[in-house]
Amino acid sequence: MTALPTERTPVPMAQQTQISISAPTLENAMPHSPTLAAKRSHEQIEPVTEAAPVLKKVKTNDDDTHEVVDTKMEDVGAVKGQKEVQEMEHSAALAVLDDGVKESDAASGRSACSDRHQNVTRDFHKQRNKYSLPPRFSSAEQQNLLIVIKMSNSNFQLSNVFDVKGKVALVTGGGSGIGLMATQALATNGSKVYIVGRTEEKLKTVKQTYGKDISGEIIPIVGDVTKKSEIEKLVKEIESKEGFLDILVNNAGIDAGKLTPDGKDAEEMKKNLFDEDSTDCFVSFEDWSDLYTTNVIAPFFLSTAFLPLLQKATERTHGWSATIINISSISGLVRISQGHFNYNASKGAVVHLNKMLSAEVQSSGLKIRINAIAPGVFPSEMTTGESKDDQKSELPKEHKGDLPSQRPGKESDMAAAVLFCAACQYLNGQNVPVDGGYLIQTGT
Repeated sequence: MTALPTERTPVPMAQQTQISISAPTLENAMPHSPTLAAKRSHEQIEPVTEAAPVLKKVKTNDDDTHEVVDTKMEDVGAVKGQKEVQEMEHSAALAVLDDGVKESDAASGRSACSDRHQNVTRDFHKQRNKYSLPPRFSSAEQQNLLIVIKMSNSNFQLSNVFDVKGKVALVTGGGSGIGLMATQALATNGSKVYIVGRTEEKLKTVKQTYGKDISGEIIPIVGDVTKKSEIEKLVKEIESKEGFLDILVNNAGIDAGKLTPDGKDAEEMKKNLFDEDSTDCFVSFEDWSDLYTTNVIAPFFLSTAFLPLLQKATERTHGWSATIINISSISGLVRISQGHFNYNASKGAVVHLNKMLSAEVQSSGLKIRINAIAPGVFPSEMTTGESKDDQKSELPKEHKGDLPSQRPGKESDMAAAVLFCAACQYLNGQNVPVDGGYLIQTGT
């Protein structure tokens, strides 16, 4: 370091790069400051010797002003290296420049909006810029940061949030109702969807009607999921064609008639629910057994049979875990029978089966997510009794189903739920009601 000049002559640029910030610099920025002039007249500046390396630091006075003083390097143990010294010198310069602006304004008696203040402020910022610290990021780092920000924003685009493009899915009962809604939701968004059912004509109609002009694909497979041999055949077919399975939707289900639990007394209630001759909707042991076979047992065997292919899908794609989506029902959650003792009991079993499967699969170390969707009132063959030529069902326009939503569910409502369960990698072991607020009204 060289000794600072004591006269008010300009310091050559070659010397400016070698000196620390001190009073002459402030005087150049604010030449008419009385306080600074007085301070300069009594200041004795000694050259810095090589034996006592120094650096500049900021000293805070009693009147909250600042001044730059010398400090031996050995007294500042936390500061190491030339970079730290430069940063401290820069900070000292900025602090004293701030005080200089305040003193100049006070001495001149001018307002903040006066010309004098504007001139001083302009000079101050020139000095500030001169001694400002290097940018926090280099140009290359700034460019990389912009790329990271852009990539972060893209994570919030719908096409990425609900990304099922290129996935392989299988939907049981995919020829109508909620199964068809799930099929369209996945295939329209880029998945290859195998739909399974017992009626070949229905499956072909779905492919011909809804398999055109979409980014995905719909492929029919005729099969009966209530038989183990058929399930094994189905697994082998998917394995030979794809080698893995990303999404399994267990949707196939049936109902077995409605009973009337009302009765004036125990005898009448027993007659309505037990006696064979009581109603046209009598439900037998066989009816209960068939219903449970389709609604509960089939999803269990399908899920377990496809575990190896589902795990392979997880292992082949970083950041993706294969998923099973069981279609349960709000009927499995409410405490009233709705006249469907067997159906509601079976859907309650699906809800609990979903919990058990997800827990056991997780504890075994497999990376397969298992969730359920509990639909409310949606148009399907089960709720309307039939399908139209396009395999769609329609509820009466005036049908509101005593729902807070004042309407039945739409295809888009179910599509959103299916895509959410399929794509959300942080969802596991849950039963998601999509019911228009029905459970709020009835309770569980």
